[in-house]
Amino acid sequence: MKHVHENIVRIKAVQNSLGELRNKVVFVGGATVSLYAQREAPEIRETKDVDILVEIATNWDYAAVEEQLRRLGYQNDPESKFVGRYLLSGLIVDLMATDEKILGFSNKWYKEGFQTAIDHRIDDLVSVKIFDCPHFIASKIEAFKNRGEGDGRFSSDFEDIVFILENRPSVWEEMEQTTSPLKEYLKQEFQTFADSPYIEEWIGSHSSFYSPPSAYLIQEDLKKYLGR
Repeated sequence: MKHVHENIVRIKAVQNSLGELRNKVVFVGGATVSLYAQREAPEIRETKDVDILVEIATNWDYAAVEEQLRRLGYQNDPESKFVGRYLLSGLIVDLMATDEKILGFSNKWYKEGFQTAIDHRIDDLVSVKIFDCPHFIASKIEAFKNRGEGDGRFSSDFEDIVFILENRPSVWEEMEQTTSPLKEYLKQEFQTFADSPYIEEWIGSHSSFYSPPSAYLIQEDLKKYLGR
């Protein structure tokens, strides 16, 4: 499983390095995508940075978390344009906030995703908090809308969405059974994807070449999800 092991090793290393902070963060972003797979995935993109999300309301609170990271040995990355990037023994950690005003940006699903986060056991020794699957999908859709430039072929966020659609059979039922307004958001956004004349190419750019091709199966599942 290409890169799956590396991504999980990084997540475990970050979790083990966080001390008392480990109970106050939720792991988000591309590094976590393999944790949603319900079957062995042949390939996944490598993600060298690990995103952790904290629920804070003020800049003072954010500064307090930063100070805790420094006490644990983390140092600011002087070469990064993102002020929340930290380094520790080869690990790259991005400290994200649920409130947009803290860093000047956020994701509309971070706050709700944080509040509904689930425990995911990686192995007998390490358990981490992550978004439930519908919130993770929604956060990735929002990220794609903000930085994907309208082209799913070259978007890592769209790639992560396709990975889950391909490797998590329960995803469609989970999205169908989630609560509002998330349920309506997902329906609307997947309807927009389905209406794109490029959707087949976008999905095909990131799906595996099984027989039958995963891109075909995903599109058939998408039609059922949308009631087509």
